[in-house]
Amino acid sequence: MLYLESIEQIYNRLIAEEKLKNGSKYERLAAVVYKILDDSKTVIHDMRLRGDGKSAQHQIDVTIEKGGTQKKNSS
Repeated sequence: MLYLESIEQIYNRLIAEEKLKNGSKYERLAAVVYKILDDSKTVIHDMRLRGDGKSAQHQIDVTIEKGGTQKKNSS
């Protein structure tokens, strides 16, 4: 039988001890959960992107990529 951990168990096991701000911990948790739900996708937490011709970088909290298609979530 497949055993699925609760979000709280995943958080405690993988993230609680990381030295991150609380908001960043929840972003990291979202990235971990996305990866657990579909291991075939590439999941990146805290990506920094610069637009064409732009000097400022933008932070993307969680980026999910599969087959060349990206979905981004930022706050």
